[in-house]
Amino acid sequence: MITAVYALLPLLVAVPLGRRTDHGRCAPLLVAGVALISGGCALSGLAGSLPAMAAWSGVMGLGHLCFVIGAQSIVARRSAPEDRDRNFGHFTIGASLGQLIGPVAAGLVISERDGRMAPTSATALLVSGAVAAVSYASLWRLERRGRPAPAGDRGRPAAAPVPVRGILRSRGVAAGIFISLAVLSATDVLTAYLPVIGEDRAIAPTAIGLLLSLRAAATLACRLVMTPLIRWLGRTALMAGSCALAGLPRRAPECWPAWRAPRRPSSCSACCSWPPPDWRPVRGPNAVAGAWPWPAGTAGGPWPAGTASRPEGTVSVSEGNRKRGSAGWGASAGPAPGRPAGSCEEHPMTNHTRTPVTVLGLGAMGRALAAAFLRAGHPTTVWNRTPGRADELVGRGAVRAGTVAEAVAAAPLVIVCVLDYAAVHAILEPVGAQLSGRTLVNLTSDTPERARAAAAWAAGHGIDYLDGSIMVPTPVIGQPDGTVLYSGSRDAFETYGATLKALGGRAPYLGEDHGTAAVYDLSLLGFFFSAMAGLVHAFALAGSEGVPAKEFAPFTETIVGILPALAAGMAEDLDRGVFSGDQDNLVMEAAGIGHVLEAARARGLNTEVLDAVKGIADRTIAAGHGNAGFVSVIEEMRRSSAKA
Repeated sequence: MITAVYALLPLLVAVPLGRRTDHGRCAPLLVAGVALISGGCALSGLAGSLPAMAAWSGVMGLGHLCFVIGAQSIVARRSAPEDRDRNFGHFTIGASLGQLIGPVAAGLVISERDGRMAPTSATALLVSGAVAAVSYASLWRLERRGRPAPAGDRGRPAAAPVPVRGILRSRGVAAGIFISLAVLSATDVLTAYLPVIGEDRAIAPTAIGLLLSLRAAATLACRLVMTPLIRWLGRTALMAGSCALAGLPRRAPECWPAWRAPRRPSSCSACCSWPPPDWRPVRGPNAVAGAWPWPAGTAGGPWPAGTASRPEGTVSVSEGNRKRGSAGWGASAGPAPGRPAGSCEEHPMTNHTRTPVTVLGLGAMGRALAAAFLRAGHPTTVWNRTPGRADELVGRGAVRAGTVAEAVAAAPLVIVCVLDYAAVHAILEPVGAQLSGRTLVNLTSDTPERARAAAAWAAGHGIDYLDGSIMVPTPVIGQPDGTVLYSGSRDAFETYGATLKALGGRAPYLGEDHGTAAVYDLSLLGFFFSAMAGLVHAFALAGSEGVPAKEFAPFTETIVGILPALAAGMAEDLDRGVFSGDQDNLVMEAAGIGHVLEAARARGLNTEVLDAVKGIADRTIAAGHGNAGFVSVIEEMRRSSAKA
């Protein structure tokens, strides 16, 4: 929509400004255009809200129109009819050079790291405004008072103003405007949405700038050979062919706009040639095509949640969670429903709207979550019992809420990440009524039973509830390989799954049982902590012989590298109920554990962890599974769990 505002004022004043140049000087329009572009860029960099950004975008659009009308009129006046194609080509080559350099330069200025996207984008706009102002140095050379008209126009009497309808009825004018409308619209939609797609797919601003510059480079190359092509094919055939090629679907969208290159200068020239000599409707195509991103944006995605244009109460809440009830936080949620087949589904990348988000709890992980939402461009409100923890986030653009109720009211999506569910209960119980109709995502680690009890409490308050488990450390939050598991309300995940992707590129939905994410979380944490204990014991044993940890660490990759295949094989055996020991049985594994224990005891090391492993292996062998694989110890683990 902001892109379309760029075209609103031009749409209204294109024809009056065009008439202004028919018999007057053109250079004043260039001066006004540069002033508006420069000022609009600089003030956009200082804008503090989307309406202000849209307003200054309109100013830039008006400046662009003034400059283009003035410049194209000067080209038309100074060119004999036979030279117009060449001269308009030279004019558009200059524009392409700017489009080639500008995106790359902007991409180098804009940073996506550490929440710097907004301030560095503002810097890029301020720099653009300053660069535009530099063009004043050469504007005075473009037109001088009293300059004679081109040869083709000398001796021609001044014509009375012609109605717009009369211009449009002239042969070829409407067709030329329609051609420009079609091709420019497609190109402008690409230019407007390529940065959005890039951010949605975690493509760096530098790469997006390079793609846009490649488009300009291809356009530049085509325009350099335009004059020979016109001589060879003719203007009409070249325009028809380039439009047909531009309309073909392509896998490399940054390249196809090159086929618009021959179309633009030749259509400008045609619009000067087809109507009577004093009619110069070269401004219409750009003015009309510029408005196209608005309907395209409206069709392409929903309004951002929480904006004035989105009515309150439209947040998706499952019908089951709308029911009011008196269930308390600790109430039993009943037996867990079974997960549907294939429930470990990756949420597809969907249209990424800038949903307002609230983050409750600003420990190390909470701050990382809020920073990730800020980097993704989501309006983010934060709250913490200790307000000072929000200072850095506020400096990056977050809004600090004074109370939990204020924080909850700020967004339809509320994220909570604190020490445990007791802390979650203490924070949310007083604002249960305010949370009604909103979506709550609980990323606090705890047991499956507590997750289901929290879901029952949420259902009783009309809250759409997702339970989540973060499986990566804070530096990986917001990265493509960041993993956060989700289970619970399918409606909530389908509504906000794309927003939650800001926390990590891997966001599998595990099903409607709210406790499933916690089951995965604790199971994987059990594996992690056991492995960490084993790793530290390995360092201790190697270090007892004087082996530096740095020298030993690379050799752990041998063990780590076999784990994925080992896990897959063990999982297959478990699901089949077959514990094959063909390659190495449990008796052999227990003997190896015994050797490690003997060496560790001889060096005075603590052996509690390995003693436990050896004990469960020995009990499994005593139960008659000595010839089975190591995975057979699961039977002893299950029996021990049942006894406990």
